[in-house]
Amino acid sequence: MGRTIQFGTSECTLMLSGWHAVIAFESRISLAYRAIKHVQVGSFTPQPGTLRMPGTEIPFSSTYAGRFLYGNDWYFLSFERTDSLLLLDLEGHAKYKKIIVQLDSPTKTAIALQQHLLAQHE
Repeated sequence: MGRTIQFGTSECTLMLSGWHAVIAFESRISLAYRAIKHVQVGSFTPQPGTLRMPGTEIPFSSTYAGRFLYGNDWYFLSFERTDSLLLLDLEGHAKYKKIIVQLDSPTKTAIALQQHLLAQHE
């Protein structure tokens, strides 16, 4: 699919490859587990007036990739549909407030991520 999450001991890394990396202007984003405040699988539709900086939005489709400004917060988006997305709320990350990404197995990834977050708090 071109989007995966690799789990480490204190952080995970969103890896983008191929076309996904090209249109997102980003190939990897490291996330310390302590910066991840909420994990869920759900739907997301960008609001009108969202600014791409840099990012890709393909008109008349649900394709979004890259960095987007929502009010005063930066979001990283990488998806071609608006449902069954991994939604991460962040606090204290150097760049982003939210990361929203389409994965092959978003529920399985969310469960694995929550297990890593629990392990960090033990």
